[in-house]
Amino acid sequence: TWTKTSASTSIGWTSIATSVDGVKLYLAGYDTGIGSGVIYGSSNSGATWAKINSDNQWAFVTCTPDGVTLIATDGSGIYVSTNSGSTWPPTTAPNHQWNSIACSTDGVRLVAVAGPDGFQNGAYYGGGIYVSGDSGATWLQTGAPTGLVWSSPVSSAGREDHISIDKEQDLAARDFRAAVTRRGHSRMLRERDQLHRVARGDHPCFIGGMV
Repeated sequence: TWTKTSASTSIGWTSIATSVDGVKLYLAGYDTGIGSGVIYGSSNSGATWAKINSDNQWAFVTCTPDGVTLIATDGSGIYVSTNSGSTWPPTTAPNHQWNSIACSTDGVRLVAVAGPDGFQNGAYYGGGIYVSGDSGATWLQTGAPTGLVWSSPVSSAGREDHISIDKEQDLAARDFRAAVTRRGHSRMLRERDQLHRVARGDHPCFIGGMV
């Protein structure tokens, strides 16, 4: 069953994040009333909401399981807050069209995915999948193909495995393409309609062939 929260219906919400117990919730979206991206937080499972102390064109937010460390993007930069959104120092992530981010349990290892930077000579270029092993202080571009609209990264509970989907695939043909990233190296999955399991130790990632 689903229960509607008190979150505003006048804001175009684009992402949601939650603590592991479902008590702390965060929403990112575009507020047409003020013409800006916003992040709202709830500390009571959505009963009430308050705007996070931030001023940016926020497009996506995620958080660690305790709901204290937040990672967000305004579409061009990536920011990490370690105090529930009170301050937002920028990371050194390169300027790309960032779509979404995932993090390890402790917020140390991040994976960020971006769409193409532009179109030239009949093809899209730029973007890709990047990982950080130090909370965004430094970033490494993985070997995943560029020029694709990567989205929906997921991270294992540990610090090793991440999976991202290229959302521009032909879903009518039930096609599937994903990149599995481990320690900065990516390999492509191109199976159809299968559940792929990527594990290291006791920290599995799961992803389905349809999105």
